[in-house]
Amino acid sequence: MVELLSSASAVNHALDAVAVYLNARIELHDRHNSVIGASGPDRASCHGVEISSRLSPQSRLTVHLSCVDEDTTLTEPPARIALHALKLQLLRLCERSATIETLRGDLQEKLLTGNFTNSAHIQRRLALIGCSPIGSDARVIVIRARDQADQISERFHSDLRTTFPDYLVDHRDESTVVIIGNGGSEEELSLQIADLLGREEHRRKRKGTAEGSPGDSRRFVAGIGRRTEQLHEVSISYDEARAACTVGMSNPQTSIDGVASARALGLQGLASIPNAQLQAMVTDTFGPIIAHDERHGTHYMTTISSYLANDRHLGDTAAELHVHYNTVRNRIARIEELLDLSFARTDDRYRAETAVRMAAVLAARTTPTTAL
Repeated sequence: MVELLSSASAVNHALDAVAVYLNARIELHDRHNSVIGASGPDRASCHGVEISSRLSPQSRLTVHLSCVDEDTTLTEPPARIALHALKLQLLRLCERSATIETLRGDLQEKLLTGNFTNSAHIQRRLALIGCSPIGSDARVIVIRARDQADQISERFHSDLRTTFPDYLVDHRDESTVVIIGNGGSEEELSLQIADLLGREEHRRKRKGTAEGSPGDSRRFVAGIGRRTEQLHEVSISYDEARAACTVGMSNPQTSIDGVASARALGLQGLASIPNAQLQAMVTDTFGPIIAHDERHGTHYMTTISSYLANDRHLGDTAAELHVHYNTVRNRIARIEELLDLSFARTDDRYRAETAVRMAAVLAARTTPTTAL
């Protein structure tokens, strides 16, 4: 039995071997007590002893065994050897699964794109590598450097692993994409991410790889997506996190802590709108100034984004755009004329702010991203 068990190359094969040997039903449960693998008779046929045993003190998986015969005992050496051999082989298979997922990145790709149909299969794969909370309670974080030459350090990844034990990481172009489970409240998560970015910034300044004072903008910006309830929402959270990161790169509100939330920026819900509809609504609102920028090389779209992000404060907008106060005032007057609206009117301002957010989501989606 042990020889057969040691050659088992899949979880179900290992469960089959011990189920036949012990004449029992063997189930593998995740941390939520959901069955992710089973073998042997159905539960109604089991009238003997039942036991549950964790694979290891560090594992989140549990083996549940239900014997068919009432007189079966599991205290005899052969039965105990079979159970411990099963746990050992399951630990080996789980470790192998985690290594494969890390090398291939296939699981992250499916989650971030939503390109899967069997949620139960994805959930089992997550459970086997110790990331079961990602299945129904996750958030996506996208981290990007303001300067493409900057790279997140290995120490940052180590701190990330300590802060969020349940997480998957992927690298797409210049972005680091993190899927975390059990992230807590958005406020708590934002503080944790800000702390991680702050530590990274401090290490760089201490080593002389970054310049500037503590009040300067963060060299890295993190965008946070929605909290998920279903596996397919991970891809929506990813779209929102990308958009939040894109907006955060130029939003003065993220300059200090480097964290931008899709919810705080009003981006939630927009990620589910198809690109064609987003483009149509952005063009409907900003078509005249987009065309003017293309024809005359003006910067009306950049100005309106900064102006609204700075709560219509001309001085702050001028400082952010590095232009004169009167230049901003003249641009805003011209924008209002071209769009036939007034930012003093609540309805007009709301329509413009919504279109700015839609443009940010569209830009984030259409930016090429290739998994490395």
